[in-house]
Amino acid sequence: MPSRTIPFLSITAASLLMLYLFLVGTTVYFVSIETKLRLALHDTESAITALESEYYDAIARINSENPAAFGLVAPDRVEYVAAVPRGAISRAGN
Repeated sequence: MPSRTIPFLSITAASLLMLYLFLVGTTVYFVSIETKLRLALHDTESAITALESEYYDAIARINSENPAAFGLVAPDRVEYVAAVPRGAISRAGN
């Protein structure tokens, strides 16, 4: 029995060491992916912030100046579509 115990314990210890190294490597890999994703998210948020500020600056400029200078014109007339209640029959498609 003792002649089988030492090789079995050696194989078990080597297997556990390999499993431990695999799990550590996997953890490091996923942490590096998470770090890259966080950096990409931060870059995207920065780009969105820049676009928002550019948009709000343009809106403020249009509101403070003459809208016709930008080619904007007032509509001739305004019409609204009447809402059809649910369950009603409409001939709009005919």
